[in-house]
Amino acid sequence: GCGASAAIVRWISTMRSLIAVMASTAVPLAPRGGSPRLIDRRAARVSRRQPRASACDDSGMTTTHVALLRAINVGGVTVPMTHLRDLATELGWTDIITYLATGNLLFATEESAATIEQRLAAALRAEYAREVPVVVRTPTQLAATLERVRPVFPNVEPKRVQIAFLNRDPGADADERLGEFPPDEHLHLGDALALHYPNGQARSTMTTSAIERRLGVVATVRGLATVEGILVRSGITV
Repeated sequence: GCGASAAIVRWISTMRSLIAVMASTAVPLAPRGGSPRLIDRRAARVSRRQPRASACDDSGMTTTHVALLRAINVGGVTVPMTHLRDLATELGWTDIITYLATGNLLFATEESAATIEQRLAAALRAEYAREVPVVVRTPTQLAATLERVRPVFPNVEPKRVQIAFLNRDPGADADERLGEFPPDEHLHLGDALALHYPNGQARSTMTTSAIERRLGVVATVRGLATVEGILVRSGITV
């Protein structure tokens, strides 16, 4: 955790150096010992388990976070939720829960959102050799965004409304830069977009890729019911 002493950090550094020396002098393994890629993957997992003294936020308090992975198991990278939970454990996080199979990971850590995004994205890249963008929020932030989105399209079917969670606020002119996608609608809400798909998303041109390309952001989209389910599992009543 963030209160790790300098002595612990020095011990970790020493052990890493020792592992590196042992690896450089090791006798090559027979084929049945595993492929080089699998061996490298195991080594990466060992390094992910180590505490990182500089990875904490200013408060030093353990906080529940939600990592929203972009485009997995729906035409993108296939990431089993059991494996995602294993990765979170290896990264040193606790109270780990996944919701649905679309990459909604809840966990507790002292680390900042920026550090979480970087470490989880790097771990996924090491495992799958593909980029899997990650957007992180606290449950309180998710709930606040949900409350801002609900009144935007008051007379439509809730299942036709989606939220695009962005890695940053693209600016006050986001709606203008994003342009029109009739009959679909959008409204910029800081680090999120309220999206309305009256005919569904299947044939819409207001895609996640279009949002990212035009606004220069990372975006991951969730339905209102999914966000509500995440909040319930985090202990927030919706």
